[in-house]
Amino acid sequence: MKKYIFIFLTTLLTFSFSVNDVMAQRMRHSSSGRGGGGRSVNGGASRSANRPQTREYNKPQKAKPSTANRAKPSTSNRVKPSTENRTKPNVGNQAKPSNRDRNKTGNTKIQGGDKSRNRSGNKVNVDNRKTNVNVNVNKTTNVRIDNRHSNRYYNGRRGYSPYRYHPYRPYYYGPYYHPVGFFVATMFTAAVIVSINSQPYYYNNGVYYVQATGGYTVVSAPTNITVNTLPEGTEKVTLNGDEYYYFGGAFYVKTKDSYKVVEAPDGAIITNIPEGGKEVEIDGNKYVKFNNTYFQPLTQDGKNMYQVVVVSNTAPLIQELPKETEKIKLGSTEYYYSSGIFYTKTTEGYKVSKAPDGAVVNSLPDGAKNKKVDGVKYKVFNETYFQPLTNVGENVYQVVTMESND
Repeated sequence: MKKYIFIFLTTLLTFSFSVNDVMAQRMRHSSSGRGGGGRSVNGGASRSANRPQTREYNKPQKAKPSTANRAKPSTSNRVKPSTENRTKPNVGNQAKPSNRDRNKTGNTKIQGGDKSRNRSGNKVNVDNRKTNVNVNVNKTTNVRIDNRHSNRYYNGRRGYSPYRYHPYRPYYYGPYYHPVGFFVATMFTAAVIVSINSQPYYYNNGVYYVQATGGYTVVSAPTNITVNTLPEGTEKVTLNGDEYYYFGGAFYVKTKDSYKVVEAPDGAIITNIPEGGKEVEIDGNKYVKFNNTYFQPLTQDGKNMYQVVVVSNTAPLIQELPKETEKIKLGSTEYYYSSGIFYTKTTEGYKVSKAPDGAVVNSLPDGAKNKKVDGVKYKVFNETYFQPLTNVGENVYQVVTMESND
């Protein structure tokens, strides 16, 4: 019996020591973790050999979009509506109905310049080969502004308004206005027939036509012809108390029940000149010639305008010759030459003369241009040809008459 009690006590003591050892080990681990004498168990340096290794447990996390790798719309590559390429209605070129483009007769606007139809269904064939603007520079010494008219009063002003050059830009009256020489194959149904001196004209929206081979051709407004109506866009001009109506280069006066075409009144100021004018140079100034009427460019109240001026085809007389004038005698006639211009003497003064064939001069103006004809070099000034006489000397030229002066 004692034997079994001893074994029981021994076993109990052994179990007690084991429990104490285990508690001591746990206390040592706990104190080392707090005291800093060694690393914690999870650190791995003082890990117990008998204790199973603690594995790191990664708690599953909800999938959140990463702010670093999150796909954001790129502000640099983002496609934005381009303000440069955005299609906007073009205000400058936007076709707006204009009072000038309207037609009381209801004709359809000519598209493409080739064919059109009016409301009655008649086809109107248009030849666009004759619609080009004709702007040429014509230098001449035989045309002068007639200053004898400068003593007249125009709207309270004496003489012509001050010259101020601005480029000639043909005015667009609309699709129904055509310049002189324009050809149509079929006449507009709204056209009316008016006659003067037994000559019939077809009148439509301020334009006059005459019958030609295969169609009708535009002509200038015949003087003294009368029409019952004037088109939209007609400009009213008051000159010395008289009223005129201007459209497309033509002037009208009102009669009892119609409008009559008159000559362009000297001094009248208008705002526009249509297609078909020519820019010519007279005495160093540029004018616009339209249907044998000369218009002087000027500026009035900040706007570009034109004034009707009277020209003279006879050269004016001068009382004194320019400096450095050369005297040239051909046969029995004496000429005076200076800066490309020849003069002859009269009882009232000196007048400009045509360049005499064969005259030899020793100078040319700076404006003389080089031109070659049939392989021969010439100097040309004011449509006069000068041939250099290199075998005689330097700066020696002889006037040569050409059959055709281009």
